[in-house]
Amino acid sequence: MSGPGVEFLLANVLQGVADLSGVDGAALRLLDDTDRLRMIGATDEDGWVLERAGCSALSVPLIEGREVIGELTLYTHERHEWSRSEVERGARLGELVVVALEAMAGGRTESSASGQVR
Repeated sequence: MSGPGVEFLLANVLQGVADLSGVDGAALRLLDDTDRLRMIGATDEDGWVLERAGCSALSVPLIEGREVIGELTLYTHERHEWSRSEVERGARLGELVVVALEAMAGGRTESSASGQVR
């Protein structure tokens, strides 16, 4: 999964996630072959350095089947306490990101009637 077309799609997916969430940005990290999280993309430079002071982040696991494949992080530049509904929305958006990743990789994603990725 690489190349300018994929990078463009990924950037648009992450910006859409940020816009739908009403946050300042979103970032995507995937597990590599050694089970280390690697930054794949972010909506802006702050997404590449989420440890910066004053940034509030919500990270949700990305699950494909029964396997964690990475995390989606939503962030605000100001201090923010995440509500239950924001956490639930983040988890649902994470499910959609998994579907988008599968589509970009040319894989096939099965989903249940509730939209959950299996």
